[in-house]
Amino acid sequence: MDERAQTAVDFGIAMGIFLVAVTIVVAFLPEMIEPFSQTPTENPLVADRVANQLTDYQLRGSAPGVLNTTCTLYFFNTTETSNPCSSFTSTNSLNDKLGIADTVHVNVTVEANVSGGSGTEVLCGDLTTENVTEQPCTGDEYLLSAGSSQPPDAGSVSVARRSTAVDGRQDVILFVRVWS
Repeated sequence: MDERAQTAVDFGIAMGIFLVAVTIVVAFLPEMIEPFSQTPTENPLVADRVANQLTDYQLRGSAPGVLNTTCTLYFFNTTETSNPCSSFTSTNSLNDKLGIADTVHVNVTVEANVSGGSGTEVLCGDLTTENVTEQPCTGDEYLLSAGSSQPPDAGSVSVARRSTAVDGRQDVILFVRVWS
C-alpha cells in the first residue's frame, strides 16, 4: 500500500497555521467591532456635524459663511418663544434643536477676538435692537452661549470651529464643544 498516516511534521505545520489564524482573529477582532460601538471617538464627528448644521442650515444668512443675525439671536435666547426662523423651534432643548442624543453634552458659543490678543471672548446679543455686541452685556443683552458648562477635564472635549460673520462683524468664530 502506498497510503501513509499523519506524521509529526504534518501535525506541527497544521497546528502552526491554526495558531497563527487564531492569533490574527484575536488581535484584529476588537478593531473590526469598534466602529459599531459607542465610544467617545464619535464626539469629533458630532461636533463637526453640529457646526456644519448651524452654519450651513439653521443659522445661515444670505451668503455662505455668514450667519443670519435674527436667527442667531433667537437661537441663543432662552426666554423668547416666538421665533421667525423655520430651521428650529425656540421651545426645544439645545440637544433637540441640534438633533443629538440627550446623553451627549454640547456647548455652542459665538466668539470674537475683541482685545486684539490671542484669545476670543463670547459676544452678546440683543433681540430688541437685533445687534451683536462685545461684553459686558448690558440691559436686554445676553451671552451668545448655549448648553452645558465645560467639564474640568478639557482633554475629553471635542471642538469644532467655523469662521463666520454676523451683524457686520467679520472676525466671528462659532465654537461647538462636545463631550460624553
